[in-house]
Amino acid sequence: MATKVVGTAIFGGIGLLITVGMFADGKRTHTPASSTLPGTPANVANVERSSPRAVEAEPVTESCLQLAQKFGVQSKLSDLQKEELWKSYAGKSFAWSLKITEVSSGILGGFSVQATCAPNSPSMIQDVIISYDSDAKSFVMGLEKDNTYTLKGVLKHSSSMLGVTADGVP
Repeated sequence: MATKVVGTAIFGGIGLLITVGMFADGKRTHTPASSTLPGTPANVANVERSSPRAVEAEPVTESCLQLAQKFGVQSKLSDLQKEELWKSYAGKSFAWSLKITEVSSGILGGFSVQATCAPNSPSMIQDVIISYDSDAKSFVMGLEKDNTYTLKGVLKHSSSMLGVTADGVP
């Protein structure tokens, strides 16, 4: 029993350190701005790109689902292969159709949006975690669970355990 408790504490601590390390890369700057374009379904919002960093970032050509399959738990790539491959994706921008699974306060401030790739993700919890600064509160407050939105951001990190992480562009 004692071994089980110690093991759980160690793995929990490692998981916490990984999570904090992924989100502690410094302050991001975003200007909140969102709009729903006429002619789109009521549950799909299109977000205007307003961050200079996202405008400068080269767009990724793969879909959310393609990246989730390459870097997720079902991937046949080793962790080392994933690390090397991720170098070609880090810092690229995206605009993906995502189904919201959770919206919460971030660990170190700001907000965290968990989503799956819409509409065909096999994941039950998340394929991507998008971090937003605290000035994006009105934007993230408008996101409803189980609805699909086109969200924009910049790819940040990949982890077999947490999936793809990104900095959001409200």
